[in-house]
Amino acid sequence: MMAAVFVFSGLGLAACSNDNIDNDSGSGPAVPEPTAQKAKWTVIVYGQTGAQMDALMEGVYERCKPLMASSDVRLFFCYQYGKDEVKHGEHTFKAKYAKEGDVLFFELTKDTDLSKLTAKSGSEWKITDPANLTAVINDVAKAAPAENYSLVIYGHGGGFDIEVDCPDNYRKSSTRATLYDAWDQTKGGTGAISMYNLANAINNSTVKHFNTLFFHSCLMGNIECLSNVYTCADYIVSSAHVLAGVDCIMAEYIKALYQQNDAEKTVAQMFEGCYNEWQAAHLLDPSMNLGMNGDMNLIKSAELPQVMAVMGKLRARILALYPTQKEAIHLASDKVYTYVIQKRTSQMDMQNYADLLAANTGDDQMKAIAAELKQALDNALLKRMMVNYDAFLKLPQYGLSVALVKNTTYAKRYGDYTFQQAYEASEFHKQSGWGEWLKVNTRDVSRSMDGHGNSIIRDDDKE
Repeated sequence: MMAAVFVFSGLGLAACSNDNIDNDSGSGPAVPEPTAQKAKWTVIVYGQTGAQMDALMEGVYERCKPLMASSDVRLFFCYQYGKDEVKHGEHTFKAKYAKEGDVLFFELTKDTDLSKLTAKSGSEWKITDPANLTAVINDVAKAAPAENYSLVIYGHGGGFDIEVDCPDNYRKSSTRATLYDAWDQTKGGTGAISMYNLANAINNSTVKHFNTLFFHSCLMGNIECLSNVYTCADYIVSSAHVLAGVDCIMAEYIKALYQQNDAEKTVAQMFEGCYNEWQAAHLLDPSMNLGMNGDMNLIKSAELPQVMAVMGKLRARILALYPTQKEAIHLASDKVYTYVIQKRTSQMDMQNYADLLAANTGDDQMKAIAAELKQALDNALLKRMMVNYDAFLKLPQYGLSVALVKNTTYAKRYGDYTFQQAYEASEFHKQSGWGEWLKVNTRDVSRSMDGHGNSIIRDDDKE
């Protein structure tokens, strides 16, 4: 197998190859004729990490290359390199196989000569344009038809973000969300694929439904985001935490795809194979055993509607108790495990929140709902990988996150729309009504601890 050459969305991108094959439009090199036999798995890695982490992606190329034993598993990369910056007097761009802004679109095989990959300058090409993702999926699916397809979004995620995660008819500019783009400097900040655009890109492709949607990015174990993409795949791999950058995760994933016959066994083997290296990457100070907490979960998409349904019951019970149990409910908001402090949006562990509500209110119905939520999450989160370093913020088991903001934040206008408009467009709100709780919650939840006893004050507190 030779590394194929592709063209998509008007941008010609070449990998090292002895062949020049035209695409359907007749311009430039194109997708080869499909092989007679389908691959067991075809994996598409699509992303951008920025100059400081481009070398990490190149480490993924290098670690996966010797694993490509046969055409049972075919692996394609569409990756855009970041911008060089000078930090502390040192340039951040240290990539070997491409230059700033270049896009590589190639199939990796055991014979690929990484030093001879031909990149295309892509600073005008937007990795966050959903039409480009659709075109990449279509080109790969034509070149490498498979029994199972896996899409890996590799880059920086932010979970639900009010400035990007709303339908296009609301907003004119965007910042970061599912995948950000350092080359797309819009009025609102850095361009991004929203959860809606990601789903549309998949739905508009010839694949339409993946076996696995894999977020190799931070904070995507967020129920608001998952609710809008879960119908695109049978399984989702994601982390609700900040995800440490290591190349072992993808390498162990590819290795497991060759050795296992389904997604559950594959991800279980991947977790086992990469755990020690991944855990070490979360350790910031070995002398103090100080580091970041982390998680990765394999989620069964078909179970997420039940999770959302139970969250609807939780919302209804909170609203029923709020007039008489406000102090107890506010105490739960004060103490709930917070995955990250985002501008205007706090992401809280939903199971921890339900447990705290049950304990603080003493309400039997709330206790029953918390138990039902635990069962729903256990059914949905089939395989888990967790690391605990932070002594101030630690749970015995991490789950999915959910937004929790005060009512004044929920009512605010951000550009062309309000938080409420954006939030209530999400599938999660439609199925759970969670925004009805955010609409009346008077607790300022924008203050939290950073894990080391320090109070964080977000923008909301200053407004």
